[in-house]
Amino acid sequence: MDGFEPIKVAGVEVSPGERTPLVDHLLRVIEQQQAEIRALRDEINRLKGLPRRPTIRPSTLNAPHPDPSHKKKRRGKRPGSAKRQKTGELTIHETIPLPLEGLPEGAQQNGYEDFVVQDLNLEAHNVCYRRLRYLLPDGSSRTAPLPGEVQGHFGPGLRGYVL
Repeated sequence: MDGFEPIKVAGVEVSPGERTPLVDHLLRVIEQQQAEIRALRDEINRLKGLPRRPTIRPSTLNAPHPDPSHKKKRRGKRPGSAKRQKTGELTIHETIPLPLEGLPEGAQQNGYEDFVVQDLNLEAHNVCYRRLRYLLPDGSSRTAPLPGEVQGHFGPGLRGYVL
């Protein structure tokens, strides 16, 4: 024994002093037999319809890393995670302006506020209620209310599936 670490081959530890051509040949035979037994067991499991053996990689916890910058560097946000308007890509099939009733004399329209309702028929049908907004003579503003049957951003057909 010259102080070298023993070599582990096919589950058997053999020190360098014990390695002879015959021992090397026997270890190779054992390794081939173990591989064949593993293949035969996998084939039996396949024929029985059992799941395959998982391939478990050796742990890399104790392995030294060549340099400290081995970790992935983040390059901004993940694809698709940027902020965007959720209803911006919807196809609007119908736009319904909603006027405000009972306005005082002299009220002027001051833009509108969109309220998108998603509904599901046999095909998608999205309605944009254009709630008219008015600037009142006293400086305040009022926006038209939604129709009574509108409850949230999902129509009755889609609410039946979602809720």
